[in-house]
Amino acid sequence: MIKKLRKGLLIQLSLLLLLSGCGSNKDAYDAGADIVLLEPVGAAVNYETAAYRSIYHVSTYAGGVFPVVTEYSFESTQKFAGYSVMPGEEVQAGEVLLAADTTAIDEKIADMQEALAKKEEAHLKYVADMEEKIAEAEEETAYRKEVLDCLDEENQDSLYVMIQGNWRMAVYNEEMLKKELEQTVALFELDFAYQNEQLQNLVAERNKAILTAKESGTVVSNGYFSEGNTMQANTAVIAVADMEQKLLKCDYISPNQIAKAEKIYAYIGGERYEVLYQKMDSEEYTRLSEAGMAIYSTFLFVDDASEVQIGDAAVIMLEFNSSEEVVTVSRSAVHADETGDYVYVYQDGENVHTPVRTGLSDSNYIEIVSGLAVGDLVMVEGEQYYGNKTEVLERGSYAVSFGGRGYMYYPDTTYVNNEVEYGTVYFEEYHVSRYEQVEKGDVLATIRVEGSEAEITALQIQLTREQERMQDYHDAWAAENAERDYVSETQSEKKYWRERQKAYDAEMERRRESIEELSLLIQEMQADYATCQIVADRSGIVTWISDYSSEEVLKYGYSIAGIADADSAYLLVENTNQMLNYGTGLQINFTTWGEEGEQTVTTTGEVVSMANAGLDADLYSDYSIIRFTEPVSDMATTYLNDRGEWRRVDFRVNGTAREMDNVIVVPKDAVTDIDGNLYVNVLQEDGTIVTRSFIAGGSDMYNYWVITGLEEGMTICYE
Repeated sequence: MIKKLRKGLLIQLSLLLLLSGCGSNKDAYDAGADIVLLEPVGAAVNYETAAYRSIYHVSTYAGGVFPVVTEYSFESTQKFAGYSVMPGEEVQAGEVLLAADTTAIDEKIADMQEALAKKEEAHLKYVADMEEKIAEAEEETAYRKEVLDCLDEENQDSLYVMIQGNWRMAVYNEEMLKKELEQTVALFELDFAYQNEQLQNLVAERNKAILTAKESGTVVSNGYFSEGNTMQANTAVIAVADMEQKLLKCDYISPNQIAKAEKIYAYIGGERYEVLYQKMDSEEYTRLSEAGMAIYSTFLFVDDASEVQIGDAAVIMLEFNSSEEVVTVSRSAVHADETGDYVYVYQDGENVHTPVRTGLSDSNYIEIVSGLAVGDLVMVEGEQYYGNKTEVLERGSYAVSFGGRGYMYYPDTTYVNNEVEYGTVYFEEYHVSRYEQVEKGDVLATIRVEGSEAEITALQIQLTREQERMQDYHDAWAAENAERDYVSETQSEKKYWRERQKAYDAEMERRRESIEELSLLIQEMQADYATCQIVADRSGIVTWISDYSSEEVLKYGYSIAGIADADSAYLLVENTNQMLNYGTGLQINFTTWGEEGEQTVTTTGEVVSMANAGLDADLYSDYSIIRFTEPVSDMATTYLNDRGEWRRVDFRVNGTAREMDNVIVVPKDAVTDIDGNLYVNVLQEDGTIVTRSFIAGGSDMYNYWVITGLEEGMTICYE
C-alpha cells in the first residue's frame, strides 16, 4: 500500500509537470525529493508522452548555384601580353579573350616573309634573265639554221660541216638553257612551297597565342598575370560562363556515399529541387587529390530551375533511411533484457512493463514500431527543463556576414621600359609617385646615358669610306662606259655590256644598303646618347614603380613603371573560405582627401569572379574580384594628403554571403545539439511540449535555418 502511494505521488507530480506547459520542473521535483522509487530503478525519473516525430539519417553539404563554364588554355607555353576582356564583361563568340606576347614569333614571321620576298624577287629576275638568254639562243639557232639552209645539203663540204656543227651547238645551247630554266623553276617552286608552308606554320603558331571565345558568355575568372609572365601549356588562364545554364556545386561527396542515399535533394531559398549527381572522372580526382587541391562535386537540376539565380546559396541533402512522423520516445525510456526491448507505461497508477519493437533512432529519440501508441505515458530517465520563453517560428532571411579589406587591381596595366639600347644608362630620379595620375608624354623619370663617342666616330669614318668607295666605283663605271662605241658594237659586245650593267646595278644596291644601315645605326646611337627622360606612353594612373636608386644602372628592356586606365580599377578581396561567389553584392567604404580634408566615401560593388567550386583547379584563387557598381574616379584610387604625398586608399568591404530568403529560422538559444542532431521544444496546441528534431541548412551567429522538421507557425519554448 505504501509502495503504491509513493508511486502515485510520483506519477501525479510527473503528470503535473508534463501538462504544465513551458517552464522548469525542478522545484516541483524537489518537493517530492523524499519519495523513493523502488521499481523500476532510476537516478532521476520523469514521464513523457509518446509522440509523432521524424527520425532523420541525413548528411548536408553547403554549396551554390554556378553557371556552365568554359575554360581556355594555350596549347604551348606562352608569355602573357595582356587581357582583351575583363571579369564581368560580356563576350561574343570569336572575340579575343587574351593574347600572349608574339614579339619573337612576329619577328620570325617578318624575317621569313622578307626572305621569301627576296627569294621570289631573285627568282623572277633569274627567270627574266634566262628567258632573255633563251630568246637570244633561239635567235642564234634560227640564224644558224638559216645559214645552213643556204648551203647545198647534197654536196657537203668542210664549210657545210662547220656550219652544221655551229647550228647543232646552238640547238644544244638553247635546249640546255630551257632545261636549266625548267629544272630551276621546279626546284624553286618546291623550295618556295616548303618555306611558305613553314611560314604558314609560324602564322598558325602565332594564332595559337591568341585565345578567342568559342561561344558567347560572361568572363568569370582570369589568371593573375602581368606583362611577360609565363603561361604554361594546357593550363587554364581564363574562363567564360553561360549564365543561362545552371548547375550545383558543393564540397566533394564520394560515389559510395551517393550510392547509399535513398534520396538526394537541393534546397535553395526555401524550395526543394531534385538533382542528379555527376560522378567525377577518377583520373581527375587523383590529379587534384595528389596536388592537394580542394575537390568539389557537381549536380544537375532535374526540376525547372528558372527561378534560381547564379550565385544563390544551396544545400545538398543526402537522405539515407529517415522515418517521418513515426511514434517515438526518448532513447532513455527504452530498456532491454534477454526477451528484447521494453518500456514502462503508466497505466492506472502503475508502471507497466511493456514490450516494444524499435526502429530507427537518432541521438535522443527512437522509433517505436509496435507496442506503443501516441499519447501513452512512458517513464524516462533524466530531468526535463523546457524554459519559459516562447517564440512563433516564421520565415525570414538567412545570411552570413562578410568583412574584409580590398586592394586595388588593374588588370589592364602596361609597363614602360627602358628603350635606350646603346650606351650605359644610369637612373637619376622618379618624377611621379605610385597611384599618381599622368598624361601621355609626362616625364616619369630622368636618366643619364654615357655613350662611346669613339665608337660613333669610328662608324662615321667607316661610313665616309663606304661613300667614297661607292663614288669611286661609280666613277670607274662611268669612265669605262664612256668609251663604248655603240654604233659598231657587235651582238656579242652588246651582250657583254648588258651583263656588266647588271653587275654594276647589283653592286651599287649592295653599297647603298650598307651605307643606309650604317647611317641608321649612327642616328640611333646618337639619339640614345642624347636621351635624358623616360616618358609615359599612355594616360592613366601609375600602378607600379620600380625601386631604382640614383646612379643605379638601368638595363635595356627593364621596366620602370606600370600605367593603367583609372576606370579599369577592380578590388581584390581575400576569399580563403570561398564565401563570396559571382554576383555577391558588397558595400565599399574608403577614406579620401579633398579640399575639405579627410572624408569617408561609401559606394557599392559586385563580385565578378567565380568561387573555386565553379572552376578548374588551375584557376583556383584565394581572392575574389569586385567590380565597382559605378566607375571609380581618381579620388577612389588615390588621394593626395596634406603633405602632398600620393597615398593608396584603404578599402573596407562588407556585405552578406550565402544569403537565403524565405526560410524558417530558429534562434540558436532554442536549439539543443546532441552529437550533431538538432532538437527544439515545440509547444503543442493542447499545452504539452514535444521535443522535435530538425535538419538545418546552416547557421549564422544567431539562428539556424530549417530544411525540414519544423513548420512555420510552430511555437517553441526555451530558456
